[in-house]
Amino acid sequence: KVYDLYNLLKKEISSIAVFDPMADKATVKDIYNLNLTDEIDFSSTNLLILAVGHDAFLSNKGLNTFVDSKKALLVDLKNFYPSELSHWRL
Repeated sequence: KVYDLYNLLKKEISSIAVFDPMADKATVKDIYNLNLTDEIDFSSTNLLILAVGHDAFLSNKGLNTFVDSKKALLVDLKNFYPSELSHWRL
């Protein structure tokens, strides 16, 4: 499902980075022909879609600071963060 979302957004957005600290990069490349990024560049991010709820995100201080700052839109598809921090959620 995340790959389907990526393909939909890719049609409208010029620069998309996909970050998943739990996914195997080689497998994702082989199956989806998609390169995962090693980290999120928060300085150039204006929309963050949280499509998986890995516990590793809770310990990512950069991500938590970014979400708390509300400098960009957060779409939380997994209800991972408190509702007051996200702009849209399922």
